[in-house]
Amino acid sequence: MDTRIKTKYGTYIGVEEQEAIAFKSIPYAQPPVGALRYRSPQKLLPSSEEYDATRFRARSLQCVWDASDGFYEKEFPLEGELNVPISEDSLYLNIWVPKHHEDEKMPVLFYIHGGGFGSGTGHEIEFITEAYAKRGIILITINYRLGMTGFLVHPWLIEEDPAAVGNYGILDEMMALEWVQENISHFGGDPARVTICGQSAGAISVQAILASRFGDGKYCAAIAQSGSGYPQILAEDFSMEEAIENGKRYIELLGVTSLEELRQVPAEKLMEGQREFINSCIAERRKIPFGPIRNGYVLKEFLTESIEKGHLYPVPTIIGCNRDDILISREKASSLESRMYRSNLAYSFMNEKIQNNPAYVYFFKRELPGDGAGAFHSGELWYTMGSIKHCWRPMTTEDFHLADQMVTYWSNFVKTGNPASSDTEPWEPCKLEDPFVKIFDI
Repeated sequence: MDTRIKTKYGTYIGVEEQEAIAFKSIPYAQPPVGALRYRSPQKLLPSSEEYDATRFRARSLQCVWDASDGFYEKEFPLEGELNVPISEDSLYLNIWVPKHHEDEKMPVLFYIHGGGFGSGTGHEIEFITEAYAKRGIILITINYRLGMTGFLVHPWLIEEDPAAVGNYGILDEMMALEWVQENISHFGGDPARVTICGQSAGAISVQAILASRFGDGKYCAAIAQSGSGYPQILAEDFSMEEAIENGKRYIELLGVTSLEELRQVPAEKLMEGQREFINSCIAERRKIPFGPIRNGYVLKEFLTESIEKGHLYPVPTIIGCNRDDILISREKASSLESRMYRSNLAYSFMNEKIQNNPAYVYFFKRELPGDGAGAFHSGELWYTMGSIKHCWRPMTTEDFHLADQMVTYWSNFVKTGNPASSDTEPWEPCKLEDPFVKIFDI
């Protein structure tokens, strides 16, 4: 595999990293700055210059908070080359290509990060992995617009582009998928075998892409970790009226009086206004409005309704959650009675009923060692990404075995649409008459 790849958009120079060749922070759209702020992502312009893809460049614009307990900062630290600036110019994707491969058309795992649509990046430490490259799979992770830069609704924006308003971040994800369709063959990937995957907000994004139908044909399978379900639990169903009201409050905090002026506000001031807006939401116990919006174009109905109407794109799907994602009580969670677990089952049953397309359902129960956090939200990422060697926790031999097991199931699914193979234990679709759930624990 060459470290220099030529595409119609330019030539990218990557870097060898043991079993993979990494291409870091490749732009997939024009920077959404200036006149392109609060617009649909625009296609990248071709360049004759070589692009240095050996380093990470930016995280999407987001508030940086003084953590109250620092749990996730300790769990997933941004240190060394990962600690890059926050910037509006952040519509990048990262590609890890197997260094040695026989198949000229490798399957692709396209991953969307979580973070409540308000934080996160595609190059967090848990995503730095060679596990999929070792199995002949290309891994792609992406950035997308977050918070009020990705999900703002305001009358000015509705008047200008009602089709995009409130869903700029989701449209970014779709643009990244389009870039993959156009370019991944140059990296040895098969555009006909792209599996979309995400966790938390990333899983909600996966469900939104399935429901929007604008990505039809750009992927062949889906994986949703701790974020999808029926009914949808984590995503808020904001009406356009609610979204407009929130947008007006945010614009008032910024003190601008026109869309032109809004596009000239310094990025730092946008985040100052967002921080103040979030604090007001918390003080007034209102929902924080980051996430997909039913604007009649990208999403015509809320995600729960899209399942009831059978509007999800019918592809093979893995869906699941962690025991302590939404912890009602330790006792109830341990007996498989968490709300998210039940919503995962109902998701599969509803898809079976409407589309004859039940999902492969899993339940992650491993209590991670090192503290009493249990099988916490996002804890499974060390295992599904095969990156636990980067984790601070005192992982055991059994943990490494569990990670290998989960990456194997995920890899089988990316390659064939079925997580099981002759070399694994069975994993059947979860049907109403046979509610099979794959339990992951040591």
